[in-house]
Amino acid sequence: MHANIADSTKTRTLSVRAPALLAAEVTEFAGFLGVDPSEYMRRAIEEKNERMMAERIVAASRALRAQTAAAAESLDGAVADGLDGG
Repeated sequence: MHANIADSTKTRTLSVRAPALLAAEVTEFAGFLGVDPSEYMRRAIEEKNERMMAERIVAASRALRAQTAAAAESLDGAVADGLDGG
């Protein structure tokens, strides 16, 4: 889908304000994984972005399915009208 953002050669710095407890959790969990907090947050953001994209795809698919069903229903009515006139 998208290139891995962490693999990009161009980087930008983002600053995040977070409650002390959240910052401590990020540091702790990053340590469990053996990565620094920045890498941990990058991964978390990438995962969230992937979930958001998947949700958008599902929503678009449902909307398209509803439109297709409505069009098919409309065509079914039109075909039935032509067959009844014989």
